[in-house]
Amino acid sequence: MGRPKVGVAALIVNNGKVLVGKRKSLFGKGTWAPPGGRLEYGEDPVEAVKREVMEETGLKVSKCEFLGVTNDIYKKNEFYPKNEHFITLWFSARVTSTKAKVMEPEKHEEWKWIEFAEIKNIEPKFVPFENFVKNRILFTKK
Repeated sequence: MGRPKVGVAALIVNNGKVLVGKRKSLFGKGTWAPPGGRLEYGEDPVEAVKREVMEETGLKVSKCEFLGVTNDIYKKNEFYPKNEHFITLWFSARVTSTKAKVMEPEKHEEWKWIEFAEIKNIEPKFVPFENFVKNRILFTKK
């Protein structure tokens, strides 16, 4: 078996809403998740978050804070074409604008802001997002 890969994810909260996207790529197609992706070789995780948010949404990140880690096991099923294992580093992120755009139409159908309280209800969730929500006992609103 291969070794786990490392991912990053950005939880962007603005005025009580969280940015989520509906995945379109083969891996996780139809699931919802905040912006994120793979950590590149030699890349700083905060820089990876900034890069991924910009690549996926066109939004510029102004501040990142580490939130936690999820251990994400993907089992081959209707959403995942093969078994995978990722360790995902979660960050909160602030953005300078709230006008998210689909920058990679082959990877995402849409971006939308959902009420913070609705995070538990949006389904299906991408594996790391599901694990984060489940393990965080959904963070208290600040």
